[in-house]
Amino acid sequence: MRVTSNMQNQNMVNTMMKNQSKLANLQVQLASGSKLNYVSDNPSVIPSIMDATKMLNKIDIYENNIAFLNGESEVTEGTLSQVTDMIQRLSSLTVEAANGTNGADQLKLINNEVKQIKEQLVALGNTCYDNQYIFAGNKTSTIPFTINDDGSITYNGTPSTEDYKRNYTIADGVDVNINLAGDKVLGYSNLVNEGPPPVYEGEGILQIVNELSNLLNADVPDYDAIRAQLDPINAAQNNILAARTEMGGVQSRLTMTKEQHENSKLTYSSLKSELKDIDISQVVTDLSTQQVSLQASLYAGSQIMSISLLDYL
Repeated sequence: MRVTSNMQNQNMVNTMMKNQSKLANLQVQLASGSKLNYVSDNPSVIPSIMDATKMLNKIDIYENNIAFLNGESEVTEGTLSQVTDMIQRLSSLTVEAANGTNGADQLKLINNEVKQIKEQLVALGNTCYDNQYIFAGNKTSTIPFTINDDGSITYNGTPSTEDYKRNYTIADGVDVNINLAGDKVLGYSNLVNEGPPPVYEGEGILQIVNELSNLLNADVPDYDAIRAQLDPINAAQNNILAARTEMGGVQSRLTMTKEQHENSKLTYSSLKSELKDIDISQVVTDLSTQQVSLQASLYAGSQIMSISLLDYL
């Protein structure tokens, strides 16, 4: 095949264009830090990068849910710890009141502190986290407990007999809830007879505190009846302990799931980086090499272009 001057010139131009294109691509990679700045750079790895990105986004959502649940569980545990302290104090006051050495006036003084404990228990039952009432079930914007003028304590949240759980997804196919039904934890105390003395019907520590308050407020003390409140108080204490144990189990699960997500996150991030991110030192080396190649092709081209018919005469 005959090689003409025009063919030589075209080959020279093509070589320079390729070198310039490679140099420009390396410069873009260095500026962006990515191997893939155009879909045409490496179409075969795009699906893998998209899958890794999708998984990383899902993990971020799961970790946000776990962070929220951890925050609420810590507040719940702290609240239950304070409830435990209140119940222990109530037990001590009951023992003190039942020893038979205190007269009616002294029992009424003890009852003043019992009433304060009642108010504190209700306040703890109305604890919020992230502007949500933690013991209200699904009615997170409704205050769970109210003390009425007649001394009764109403539970306004979702009852434990209904679907009170708030579920959050923490992994693929894994949902957990950490909220406890307020009536199951603290109970309630509804007025059934105004009396005097008023008669309440309910359950949990809130019912116990009302019954105890009535006994301490009586003009003629019934020490046996006061002493009989110790067993229900102990049962209420065990109920709170069970709730705290349940909360501890959920916290352990959240911790383990978070660790699994951290490992998965590292794996997918490494995969994505391997497919997409450049090796800066390698790109700098290639860029330098390509600059030399381009300069060489430009020099060679200038020599060829300078040759004319006069060089052969």
